[in-house]
Amino acid sequence: MLRESLAGHILTCFTITVWGATFISSKILLRDFIPIEILFDRFLLGFIAMWIIFPHIMRVKSLRHEIIMAIAGLFGITLYFLCENIALVYSKAANVGVIIASVPFFTGLVDRLLGTKRKLPKGFFLGFIIAMTGICLLTFSSLDELSFNPIGDGLAVLASVMWAFYCLFINKALSFGYKPLHVTRHVFAYGLIFMLIPMYFMGYEFKFESLAKPVNYLNLLFLGLCASALCYVTWSLSVKLIGTVKASAWLYISPAVTVIMAILILDETVSGLGIFGMLLTFLGLIISQNGIKGIIRLIIKRHEVLKVPQKTSYGTKK
Repeated sequence: MLRESLAGHILTCFTITVWGATFISSKILLRDFIPIEILFDRFLLGFIAMWIIFPHIMRVKSLRHEIIMAIAGLFGITLYFLCENIALVYSKAANVGVIIASVPFFTGLVDRLLGTKRKLPKGFFLGFIIAMTGICLLTFSSLDELSFNPIGDGLAVLASVMWAFYCLFINKALSFGYKPLHVTRHVFAYGLIFMLIPMYFMGYEFKFESLAKPVNYLNLLFLGLCASALCYVTWSLSVKLIGTVKASAWLYISPAVTVIMAILILDETVSGLGIFGMLLTFLGLIISQNGIKGIIRLIIKRHEVLKVPQKTSYGTKK
């Protein structure tokens, strides 16, 4: 049980680290592509990659299972990314980033009301408040960043809710006993199908000349193979191992990862207030996972492990 929990947290940490870097890749690709083109191309690439790696047909046991995976594709692939991308048209990226970071809160509520109906961890709400405070400090380190747009911000909230429902349905799909890779590939297929309608209205084009640029195809390969194909599988595994609430709590650190990547890749800077915000975000994550009492117990246990008895000539000195 402990080994499974550790594996789940490691997989989630890896997934969130990669997803935090996707904002940098998307920012680079937006110079030559519109959002729907990046979205469709990355998931099509991920879908093809999963077929090459695991070319086995999935035999769905019932129509109910098929519907649940279709709904997961609709919420987690099509609606989530459409709401997020359209929100970016109306609101600043800073606003959208902060609101999307509230996903763990909505995931916890959806899981409590419609999913497992388990009690939320004792530190859930306190961890949420601390983490969101840290994210706001990290994002709005300068007052000129503060602005609000009801349409854009509302769509960002809707995107967070869409991801919460995706977690609910993907967890349900995984409980049927199918292989996580099979389930993820099936969900991708439905997401791509549902994406065909907005593609028509948003003016999708296959831009071969733009794709031929190394900076573009390398970033698209990263988004398609690593951030989509690989990370959706690792996310499914982590949800299966530690549950939707604990896995989603790791999403609090996504903005911090994005900032760190921006510093390393785009030569952006972060203020002292932003660094303090990062620390608060990590603290909020820890509290939401363990609660304050859980943290105290971990510190005491760590202290006891470090207390090594000292030997004397008369025996052991404690």
